[in-house]
Amino acid sequence: MRYSFLMTSPATSMTPISKNKNAPVLGQMMDYPLTITNILMHARKHPSTRGVTTRTASGKDHHYSYRDLYKSVCQVANALKRLGVEDGDRIGTFAWNTHEHLELYYAIPCLGAIIHTLNIRLSPEQVAYTVNHAGDRIIFVDATLLPLFEKIAPALKSVEKFVIIGGGQMKNGGKGLWL
Repeated sequence: MRYSFLMTSPATSMTPISKNKNAPVLGQMMDYPLTITNILMHARKHPSTRGVTTRTASGKDHHYSYRDLYKSVCQVANALKRLGVEDGDRIGTFAWNTHEHLELYYAIPCLGAIIHTLNIRLSPEQVAYTVNHAGDRIIFVDATLLPLFEKIAPALKSVEKFVIIGGGQMKNGGKGLWL
């Protein structure tokens, strides 16, 4: 149930001032939730001269507008749907901070799935434990990190698919897809 709250004192908890779930929440600056989807919709509706710049694994800069980011996130989200990603699924990423990773960072939660960014600096055993404990269904792997990830892949029990970002091919697997 949605409540409006009024702080009674610093030592006490919040006290509801209205139990009517349809009552407006007073004192808020916005009349819609500040979610990732709404942030992206704002970027689509209100173009800006500013944009997003990331560096690729090869060292080149990649620049695009927030509107173009929105379009790319929508494409990635649709691709994730075609892969069978559902609400609550855990999706791992083993990648550098590139524009492809940024698009995944937005697209995965927009579908209701959970993004699980894997630390590329952990040992293979630590990454395998983390993935298995989280129950990741799909892992996106940057092609430049394939030599490192191939040491980890055989120990992953919950992973159904690997998606290679930027081309490349896994030596050991029939579970790989390529973007």
